[in-house]
Amino acid sequence: LYRTVVNGDVPQLVTSNLIPLQNNTQVDTIQYVDAIADGEITNNSPIYTTGGFLPNSAPPSCSMITLYNNRVIIGGLEDPNLLWYSKNKVDNSNANTIPVEFSAINTIAVNQLGGPITGLGLMDGNLIIFKKTAIFIMNGDGTNDQGGGQPFPDPQLISQSVGCENQNSIILTTTGIMFQSPNKGIWMLPRSLGEPVYIGAGVDTEAKTYQVSSSNLDPNSNSVIFTTFDGPALIFDYFISQWSTWTNHKAVDGVIFDGSFTFTKNNGSVYQQDRSVYYDGYVAGRQIPYSMEMTTPWLSLASNLGYQAVFRFYILGQYKGAHTLDVATAYDWNPAFVNTATFTPTTLQ
Repeated sequence: LYRTVVNGDVPQLVTSNLIPLQNNTQVDTIQYVDAIADGEITNNSPIYTTGGFLPNSAPPSCSMITLYNNRVIIGGLEDPNLLWYSKNKVDNSNANTIPVEFSAINTIAVNQLGGPITGLGLMDGNLIIFKKTAIFIMNGDGTNDQGGGQPFPDPQLISQSVGCENQNSIILTTTGIMFQSPNKGIWMLPRSLGEPVYIGAGVDTEAKTYQVSSSNLDPNSNSVIFTTFDGPALIFDYFISQWSTWTNHKAVDGVIFDGSFTFTKNNGSVYQQDRSVYYDGYVAGRQIPYSMEMTTPWLSLASNLGYQAVFRFYILGQYKGAHTLDVATAYDWNPAFVNTATFTPTTLQ
């Protein structure tokens, strides 16, 4: 409880923080007798709104949340095109000990173009606001905790050709933000903030068929790992710009835990990557091996009417453990393999 002294205008703390006045759900009102003299509260803490600070409000329920410029931004609200942003959560004098505080005044309205807000991302000091068929961008510092300063500007449209409906697929990489677009596969918003570019050609069928359940940057490789609910994991090596897929990775979620990629399946099983072993977990106490497959593009050494041909080729690699290597070749643009050979390497050669 706070009250003013006689003829005062600043409410001071009356009850103790250590022994506060508690709510009672069994009654409609609580009686409190204030027998404290004015002189006993003049040095108590003033109410937190003293000095024009905005009053706190409980934020609404949300389905998406992110940090931006020392603030918490939430979306997915009852108003699907509204964002709430917290007060500035950094206070150098308190060494970041203050909690996150919201005010009903601190909101951002986003243009209805493209439908409801479906995802939030961060890139180079910009808040990226995704919709199903559009992308908006916003930057700035926003108002201070007293409601003054420069408010956030209206979010600006940067793409009306593609959008994102899946918050789980949004991931910041070295070259831009990657995301899954409805029925269009994996796209990237470049750091130049130009038009999004299609980057998922290597997994076009999978990315258009399965919903991404998580996206993570693998700290142990140059890879982005997209898990899906009902299909393989989609792996993009951003160093060489190549895609691959991992089978047996149907996942409801995935994270980087203790420095390694970790994911959970819908049966509650949790798996963590171990780069020193080459099997996919256990079934009935038995290790489950997996195969690695790679198909090269067509090797055209000359034009279609050329006479050059390949008679011999070499496979370079590092020996990791016992395995067999199956090699198959096809010719003349016919996708059917006509020659096969199997090798059983025992040492690095």
